Amino acid sequence: MRLDGQALSFSPTDLASFSGCGDRSYLDRLRAKGLAKPVVYPDPRLDLLKARGMEHEKAYLARLEAEDKRVVRFESLSKDERTPAAYARRAEETLAAMRDGPDVIYQGTLYDGRWLGFVDFLLRVERPSELGAWSYEVADAKLTREAKGTAILQTCVYSEMLEQVQGVAPDRIHLYLGGPSPRLTSFRLAHFAAYYRGLKRRFLEHVEGAPDEPTVAPDPVELCQMCDWSSRCKQERADVDHLSLVAGIARDQRRVLEAAGVTTLAALGGLALDPPPEGLRRASFQRVREQARVQLVGRERDAPYHEVLSVEVNVDGRLLGLGSLPEPTPYDLFFDFEGADYAYEGGLEYLWGISDVEDQFRGDWALTQDEEKGELDRFLRMAVDHVTAHPGAHIYHYGHYETTALKRLVGRYGIRTEELDQLLTEQVFVDLHRVVKQGVRASVESYSIKALEEHYGFVRDVPMSDANPARGRLEYALSAGLRDSESLADRPVVEAYNRDDCVSTRALRDWLEVLRRDLETQHGQPIARPTPPVPKEDPELEEWRQSLKDLMDGLLDGVPEEREERNEAQHVRWLTAHLLEWHRREDKTAWWDYHRLK
Repeated sequence: MRLDGQALSFSPTDLASFSGCGDRSYLDRLRAKGLAKPVVYPDPRLDLLKARGMEHEKAYLARLEAEDKRVVRFESLSKDERTPAAYARRAEETLAAMRDGPDVIYQGTLYDGRWLGFVDFLLRVERPSELGAWSYEVADAKLTREAKGTAILQTCVYSEMLEQVQGVAPDRIHLYLGGPSPRLTSFRLAHFAAYYRGLKRRFLEHVEGAPDEPTVAPDPVELCQMCDWSSRCKQERADVDHLSLVAGIARDQRRVLEAAGVTTLAALGGLALDPPPEGLRRASFQRVREQARVQLVGRERDAPYHEVLSVEVNVDGRLLGLGSLPEPTPYDLFFDFEGADYAYEGGLEYLWGISDVEDQFRGDWALTQDEEKGELDRFLRMAVDHVTAHPGAHIYHYGHYETTALKRLVGRYGIRTEELDQLLTEQVFVDLHRVVKQGVRASVESYSIKALEEHYGFVRDVPMSDANPARGRLEYALSAGLRDSESLADRPVVEAYNRDDCVSTRALRDWLEVLRRDLETQHGQPIARPTPPVPKEDPELEEWRQSLKDLMDGLLDGVPEEREERNEAQHVRWLTAHLLEWHRREDKTAWWDYHRLK
């Protein structure tokens, strides 16, 4: 967003940002008018992303030129040249190039006096327009492997401006996506045009009706993670004691409380437990009210504060909270993944970390899908062998991510389904996040393991200020398909961070055991330990499973796991192998979820 004379002008990024947070548009408007400035901290991840994005864009340009396309290039305007007059002049030069009809126009400018766009690529198509027997469509280079909504919106803005200059709307929009096998992905513009028009109208009304002073302490949204204004908004929420500081409170609960005049954590913590404000259920209100009270106590004491909750029993007679902790053994293990969400089509679990009760750690890396499949095979075989050799041993983790990822990977690769089924049925995995949420109320703003560490005295070897940038750089590299030593230089720091997570999980388990013993002392009687169900053996089923596995292994022999590396015949074999027990695997996911919910 810029101020050109007395009028604001916009970019496609402004519209994309508005789709995630209207308050950001207010703040960007103030920045354009010179009335506010965000505090921007150095972000190595963003720097790397920009550099890799430029390399990705240049690679597509080189590919087009190698195909003997006639390409017209425009150089970027310098900072001093970025004026309305220069934009209009460059837009005329771009239009002149379009009339000449080259195959590709690189970094052309579209400008209508209010909206400004620098288009990565304009691709010629043989569709008549006011230019002649041809017209152009927009292609934007994006480093991610999947098309994102914000990228689609940007190409919609470019396409509308392109229609104004060539007299016909483009039929398609294109994204050149990244990864090991970059590809051009195309969409029908008409599929998104109606949503785009409505969003653009709301954006202009929003900005034109913007108040002189922006909202103070706006509600947090997903976009906060990548917004220049996030530190300002976070500080404002702290200054006003915003209800979002209450751990676990939902947005709709905040709205009901605010309508009832309860606008701060302190006010919520001081409410009576009964009756709840109109519009809130008693149980959910009492939970967030008690959480606010505990956080308020911790704030007043200026020290970590927690309370142990009584052990409750679910409808099946199973103990919850601290009562669900199994008997500790010297052979217990502590497990944590590191994953890159945008590596390959379905993400990549690239680091498998596990430690024991002596904090001996092992971290195994998987930088490709074939390696990920190998790690899945190794881990599940190791886990079954370990608990078979040491009955009563458990594998602790924090949050459902680890078991969810294992289920997803078993479904993806079609291996070790029975081993995972055995581990889940015998309740080998113990989610300490569930234990904490059901058994402890702590003065934290979120129940992440990092937030809780102060309560059990754990100090990390790798500061989060070092770990987060290192993880960000590494995961962007993996998402972009980069495997060179420079791109993977952060592996030692990330592995040390993963070790901290595993060791912290052990320290948390030990702390919860102390709280459990204190609770037993308080009540003067022991708390029963959970007993896992005894698995049923079926020799005929085992024989059938083995024959099926042998058949699958034969079909998959020599077939690459990565889709891009398979030829047509190999892909048919891959599909056939995975169809053999597809329905059975699908049924298992439903049963696994059933037992998880219980």
